Amino acid sequence: MGDALDAAAAGNGGVVVVSAPAGLGKTRLLEAALSVAADGTRTLVARASELEAGFAFGVVRQLLEPPVLAAPEAERARLLEGAARHAAAVLELDPAAAPGRDLHQTLHGLYWLLVNLSADAPLLVAVDDLQWADEPSLRWLAYLVNRLEQLPIAVVATIRTDAGRRVELPSDAGELRREAVEAIHGLHAVRVEPRPLSAMAVRTALERCLGTASDPAFAEACHRHTGGNPFLLTELAAELAVQGVSPTGENASMLSGIVPERVSETIRRRLARLTPQAKQLAGAVAVLGDGSELTDAAELAGLDVERAGEAAGELGSAQILDDARAPSFRHPLLRSAVLADIPELERARGHGVAARLLADRGAPDGRVAAHLLASNGAGDTWAVEQLRAAARTAASQGVPEQAAALLRRGLAEPPQPSLRPEILRELASAALAALEPDAAERIEAALAVTTERRARAELAGQIGATEIYDATGGGRAVDVLFEVIEEVRDEPDPHR
Repeated sequence: MGDALDAAAAGNGGVVVVSAPAGLGKTRLLEAALSVAADGTRTLVARASELEAGFAFGVVRQLLEPPVLAAPEAERARLLEGAARHAAAVLELDPAAAPGRDLHQTLHGLYWLLVNLSADAPLLVAVDDLQWADEPSLRWLAYLVNRLEQLPIAVVATIRTDAGRRVELPSDAGELRREAVEAIHGLHAVRVEPRPLSAMAVRTALERCLGTASDPAFAEACHRHTGGNPFLLTELAAELAVQGVSPTGENASMLSGIVPERVSETIRRRLARLTPQAKQLAGAVAVLGDGSELTDAAELAGLDVERAGEAAGELGSAQILDDARAPSFRHPLLRSAVLADIPELERARGHGVAARLLADRGAPDGRVAAHLLASNGAGDTWAVEQLRAAARTAASQGVPEQAAALLRRGLAEPPQPSLRPEILRELASAALAALEPDAAERIEAALAVTTERRARAELAGQIGATEIYDATGGGRAVDVLFEVIEEVRDEPDPHR
């Protein structure tokens, strides 16, 4: 990593990918890269999460929003000069951005924004848990890593793999997502693959965690039970400290009842020893996602800020949360364990409340929509409008497939009957722009409930456009076109 950073500082960028199964120290190595970055190197950091995998350009925004929004107006104008102006829609700095933008134009604009940022200082772009990054961000990173030569930019990313060293992508990952990950993780990347700790390393780590030397037999038992996995070893050490178990040879036999073979059970036991406020806050942070504001987590948990602060300190002492001011789980596996323990209906309700909290403090439409996608539909007009707003943003960024997904969820809410035709038309446009196989069906569904002549003319034009890539329904498309031509014959603009 030091070599990669030195090369970037000399104007020859590159990629380092840290890949390993969960718990082997990928994030620690990423933090090490940040710590060895030379003075004068600007660091851009993002952490992907399962929750925001559907938030278009969510990872890109984590990386690029802070430096761009913090820049004085004149500097911001310089950063967004030339091709970089096409990045403004992603950062929601272009209120005039219209749907239908080409994704490649957006990716190119984001690339040039990064190049402009690197003009004053070398850059370290650090992305943790790449396997959960949203697809548009992955496609941008894949675009970027092939263009790093002769640029002062180093990219360091972590990615989770299974025991066979295959990347653990979400089960619904599409082909484009897989191709993007392969490109980032490909031939040009320097790969770092941390292995489990040796027996001697386990003994050293135990001494650091417990503050006292371990008997060799005890350390060997810990190594055997955790497989040398640093995360599981740390969880075990925390449990040993809580239970007051000394690391002696005589206590080695006790480990089989303590070792966290299933992290969720260990976390459940640890939370059971804490105050009700700490349990409530842990659940709220799990729903909101890492890096949430303590005030938001407190409100979701039903606590005042003072009690929430005390609960965050308690969770920190229990080695569950890291940062009390912006609460984050010490490891994604901890969040997954806490989240899994929340009943499904309660979890869905929590996401609905979280969406409103984030909207109230001006969070991006896509981040609010990520929580709405995880909530239960309740015919909420506000939720429908939020999903539509996020869909418009996605379409303006050149990601119509994301817009279509958000609008489908908006229809499932469901919307008020008066809004349904309008949303069906928006979905038809997004489905066509995304070249979805059912685009023609979506357009016909919109036509069936649309009476306004200009809107029907636009839909007819769209169903004609489906013929460009779908030769199976030509007869029907022609029938629809003639039918609507007759309807609007006395109206010059729609008729044309």
